[in-house]
Amino acid sequence: MEDDWADFLGETLWTLCTRLQAAAEAELTTQGTDTAANLAEHYAPIPLHEDARVVAFHQASLPGPLAEWSGADAPKLDPVRITYIRMVDNVPLRRTFSHYARHVPDSAAYISEVTGWIGNLTPSETPGMVRSLDVFITRIDKAIFGVTDADERLVIQVLCIECPGFEPESDFEPGGNSGTLTEN
Repeated sequence: MEDDWADFLGETLWTLCTRLQAAAEAELTTQGTDTAANLAEHYAPIPLHEDARVVAFHQASLPGPLAEWSGADAPKLDPVRITYIRMVDNVPLRRTFSHYARHVPDSAAYISEVTGWIGNLTPSETPGMVRSLDVFITRIDKAIFGVTDADERLVIQVLCIECPGFEPESDFEPGGNSGTLTEN
């Protein structure tokens, strides 16, 4: 069950990143990469790695009651704030992974031959909100094996989602029905 939940969550986040990348690329025609880099530097939820080469930035806010779309009995799920940053850099996988692991507090992490993921769910600075922060690091050249200190082409994606929080009970299980939503 736990692996199924992790797989579902990973696929959902990856799909969201793909859609946010498309939205960011559409904005590049009017923003330009310099503007995207400046916005990312200003609004990044965590420090980006040194000399980060930002190729896409997108922020979205979903105000208004989402319950209008999902029924009157649905919990209040707004506001939702999303920040997405995509970088493509020639940097060492080990150092890049370590940088983001240091800046994502209380995180879960995974690293393999071709990809790394770091993520957490913490209270936001905004009362009553929680923040999900995920960093995905992917090798462009899948022929390289092992976690190395050599420079290589990597795609680094930062995804931050803030929404009204819940207070998990001691027996909270992802996908379960325990826990209560907080009201703003």
